[in-house]
Amino acid sequence: MPGQVVVMRGAGACGGPAMGGGASRVVFAVDGAGLGDQVAILTDGHLSGLVCKGLVVAEVSPEAALGGPLGLVRDGDVITIDLDQRRLDVALTDAELQARRADWQAPPPAFDTGWLQQYRRNVSPLSKGAVLVRTERPEPSG
Repeated sequence: MPGQVVVMRGAGACGGPAMGGGASRVVFAVDGAGLGDQVAILTDGHLSGLVCKGLVVAEVSPEAALGGPLGLVRDGDVITIDLDQRRLDVALTDAELQARRADWQAPPPAFDTGWLQQYRRNVSPLSKGAVLVRTERPEPSG
């Protein structure tokens, strides 16, 4: 719908694991529907180098899976993207954000066995290179 922001969370290195540009498919679908210049996309995921259209904010950090701000956004929230100021804001009071943060629970892992589970548990966030390291990050509860 024109004027909307599509929020894709849990698509980053730690949350997916989905750093293969999976968020790009949503951008292409929005553009294919003729809404590329009317709908913004916001994600903690990675985009392929082919995404060069529309308003897309990607690789938001910290990731939602690690308790980042995208994990606090809900349907109906008003999001403002200010390109000149390089700002992204959600119209919530500090009290509302604190309440949401207190209620936040890590999403259940997409993979709980095998190699992808090992990757998810041991990958560093994209802001630190998305490399495999032994982390002290606790298992998400939920």
